[in-house]
Amino acid sequence: NLVDPEAMFSCPTFGDGSAIHNQNGRLLRAGWSVAELSNVKMPGVEFRSAWGPLPSSLQNVPAAELYSLPCWLRHLDPTYERHVFYSDCSWVVDGWHGV
Repeated sequence: NLVDPEAMFSCPTFGDGSAIHNQNGRLLRAGWSVAELSNVKMPGVEFRSAWGPLPSSLQNVPAAELYSLPCWLRHLDPTYERHVFYSDCSWVVDGWHGV
């Protein structure tokens, strides 16, 4: 995958997933991304990011959305205490909150 080993997320971070060829299950390919925006300027500017293909036989958007979360968790800056992760996927958000 394309995770930068130097990427250590500390500011508010956004996870996302997407897929191409949604109409054909055999061609469907999904990918994930995590992007941290600089909180110094508005509008926000990408500060750090990581992305890659979904490394699974399960290729769909919710799985890609979910995969972005552990990728973010593995690359948290341990010197920062107020980590925030945003997702537009209710499946990920509800799962994280145990709903």
